[in-house]
Amino acid sequence: MIFGFALASCGTIEHKYPEPMPQPDEPICPKDCEDKDQEGELPIGDDNTHASVILDLLEEINKARARQGLHAFKFDSKLNCAAEIHAKDIGSKQICGHTGSNGSNVGDRLAMCGFDGWQWAENVACGQRTPGEAVQSWHKSAGHAHNMYNPDYTHVGLAMVNNYWVNVFR
Repeated sequence: MIFGFALASCGTIEHKYPEPMPQPDEPICPKDCEDKDQEGELPIGDDNTHASVILDLLEEINKARARQGLHAFKFDSKLNCAAEIHAKDIGSKQICGHTGSNGSNVGDRLAMCGFDGWQWAENVACGQRTPGEAVQSWHKSAGHAHNMYNPDYTHVGLAMVNNYWVNVFR
C-alpha cells in the first residue's frame, strides 16, 4: 500500500493515497495564524538558539510519544531537508499550509531532498511560540496526533522559521 499524509494546524488537510485522515473540527492555530546528514543527530549550525529550539521540539515530541508507549524518533537528514525547505518558505511568506509558494507538496520536497520512500507524513503548525505549544496543538488534533503517534514512523525531520513549525515523518 502506498500512502502519505500531510496536515496543517490551520485546519487544511491534504492526502495522497488511499483515504483522507479525519479533518480537525476547527483550526488549532492561534488567532494570528488565521490572518495571515545523517541519521541520528540533529545538525547544529551557527545559530545555537535555533538549534536549541529544534532540539527542544524533538524532545517534546519524543516525550509525548513515550507517554503513549512509543519509541523515540531518530533524526533523518533527508526528512529534515524537506522540513527546512517548507518552513523557510511558509515562515518567510507567512502562509500556513502544505503547498509551497511554488506549488510543491511534501512529496515534491522529499524527492528534491533525495528521499524515495513511499510512506511519509507532514505536520505543520503556524504561530505557536514554543515547541511545547506546537506539540500540544498537534496532540489535540486527531489527524496530527495520528501522524505524531504512528508506531510505523521511526524517523523525523524538524524545522521552524518565524513560529511556522514543520515535521516530516517516515
